[in-house]
Amino acid sequence: MPFPTSDPATTVRRRTVSQGVAPGRPVAAAFSWLLPLLLIAPSAGSAAQVAAGAQAEGEQSSGPLAVLAIEVEPARVAADTLCSLTVRLENRGERPIYALAFEVLVGGAALPVYRDQLFLQRIPSGETSVELFNFWSSETGRPLPAGEHLEIEVAVLSALFLDESTEREPATDGGDGEEVEVWKPAGAVPGLPARATLRVPLDRGGESSGGGG
Repeated sequence: MPFPTSDPATTVRRRTVSQGVAPGRPVAAAFSWLLPLLLIAPSAGSAAQVAAGAQAEGEQSSGPLAVLAIEVEPARVAADTLCSLTVRLENRGERPIYALAFEVLVGGAALPVYRDQLFLQRIPSGETSVELFNFWSSETGRPLPAGEHLEIEVAVLSALFLDESTEREPATDGGDGEEVEVWKPAGAVPGLPARATLRVPLDRGGESSGGGG
């Protein structure tokens, strides 16, 4: 889940697993108002398009974080189609990563929703999928391209290493203080940006599934 801030030095304090927070999940739970933007599902039966990051057009990271794949649903898009977007990342190092700043281009146009947004999802070693914002295949000022494909580009512009610790809050009313997990930034991840590009086939004769603003 994104944390709407332009300050990457934010320290996050959260309840431990015993307080109902599952490990490895996004931590900015206070921003639940963003969930509808993230979780609107496309029509059933649509298949994701996947591009292997190593073979995708664009930059690949020289550091520990790489973009492996972009997944878009539905598999073919018409005008004014609501699409879901997921990016698969690989942390090739041993230290966890978070506070990711993304840039997403649809048909060559940057989506403004990603400005001043940091995604605080924990990225451990290995592969991790991150759900990004849904988007419209076309909207006012951004029509479908004239060709046969809609190009989707996802870039990780910056990210931070994560320092994790556990602290106990001061006791209140004579009881024991609650244990909280503390996330602190531990330096910038080198080798960024990392980019990948996916070309989604266009359905010129298909019906749209909604209307962009």
